[in-house]
Amino acid sequence: MGLFEHWWLVLLLGLVMLVVFGPRRMIEMGHALAKAARDTMAAMREVDWAALTRGDEPSVPTPPHAPIPPLTPSAGRVVEGSAEPEPPNETPSGPQS
Repeated sequence: MGLFEHWWLVLLLGLVMLVVFGPRRMIEMGHALAKAARDTMAAMREVDWAALTRGDEPSVPTPPHAPIPPLTPSAGRVVEGSAEPEPPNETPSGPQS
């Protein structure tokens, strides 16, 4: 399989995108894609790869987490299936006057 075996599919996709988005929007998308690539490359240059491969701790300390309160049953809370069902309201079934 060659690298340019399906060049006509790439061309067709480009034409469809040009019709759907228009030339101005395609240029804006190209600029945004190039800026994202530049930002990603700059961020990769800033990473200390040697420290990551050694397994050192990061230079920025992580903030401590808030303590988790202990689990205690709440007094007024009723869990489904644990409470006794209420008795049905008894209403007279005879004629009402």
